[in-house]
Amino acid sequence: MKVTTGLSFLLLGGALWWQRRRDRPAPGTRVIGLLPWLVVVLTGLTLMDYLLPANLGFGQILARAGDTDPAVAAPGRLSFATAQALLCLGLALVLLDWSLAPRLYPAELLALLGTLAGLVGLLGHLFGVAGLYQFSPYSTMPLHTSLLLVGLGIGIMAVRPQRGLVAVLTSNWIGGAWMRRLFPVGLTAIIGLAWLRLLAERAGWFPAVVGTTILVTLMVVGLAVALWVVGHQLNLLHARLQCLAAIVESSDDAIISKDLTGRIISWNAGAERLFGYTSDEMVGQNILRLIPDEQQSEERYILTSIRLGERVVPYATRRRRSDGDLIRVMVSISPVRDFAGNIVGASKIARLIEPGNNQDFVADGATNP
Repeated sequence: MKVTTGLSFLLLGGALWWQRRRDRPAPGTRVIGLLPWLVVVLTGLTLMDYLLPANLGFGQILARAGDTDPAVAAPGRLSFATAQALLCLGLALVLLDWSLAPRLYPAELLALLGTLAGLVGLLGHLFGVAGLYQFSPYSTMPLHTSLLLVGLGIGIMAVRPQRGLVAVLTSNWIGGAWMRRLFPVGLTAIIGLAWLRLLAERAGWFPAVVGTTILVTLMVVGLAVALWVVGHQLNLLHARLQCLAAIVESSDDAIISKDLTGRIISWNAGAERLFGYTSDEMVGQNILRLIPDEQQSEERYILTSIRLGERVVPYATRRRRSDGDLIRVMVSISPVRDFAGNIVGASKIARLIEPGNNQDFVADGATNP
């Protein structure tokens, strides 16, 4: 392994390890933050050697004295593909927490590009296709370098598992569960079938056209089976969701969901009976429409608690019906999370307190501190 390659992997590996730590002291963070910048500078200078008409020797600053191969134009210099991949991974760590827009992180794309570059080299070694990893008369991308690029790229994408592409894969929802099952199997099967087909062709078992036909047929069959399995499981999930929806809709309790601004998202038949408003009248409206003016600070406090992940104990309070009457209700609130585990709203269950019941109007969990 070339000196520049090894140093780049050490620097990026150290920066990635630091990002995994939760107790990162500020002084150390500033120092470690310089490591990927060093890789960006080293690989950037190397790429300048390739792009400029004259070789200025930037890419050979750290070359060893023994790196003298007459068959190589610039011994000790990174290959163009390796330099590109390391530059992408270095920039990915530099821009790790920077976003262009909500949930749009350039670091994910840069890490993916670096991973794909390593994967192309890895497949070149696996299939014995030198053109995928050897760039004569320049340096090559060795097998160990390809493996490290793939591993480092995956590590950078996985260092923030609660967001972006990896969040879909790590989620507890049905999509994440099936991606974890199908993605490794599908990737391994495709690469394995292509490798076996190539070996069979080289052994002379059948011509290239027949091998391509067999490979495509097997891939189509595999894809059809995978889609059937996923479709069957989604049908079962849909049936369970319909059952849950029927339970919610037929409940005598008012069951309401809202986002973190208080905007109502769902409104069941129990809520229509309790408050006198139809679903069409309330979905999209703010929950404050049901709350007396003197108690609206209560709702703001509850939304803040939900947003912070704090538990809200069931409490008794008053709500206003469509006819203007105030009624006493017992309210239970639970957070609603998205596929990444982020709190995006709240689910509220309200039950009428019959006259004569001595429950307090507002419990301790719903009062202002």
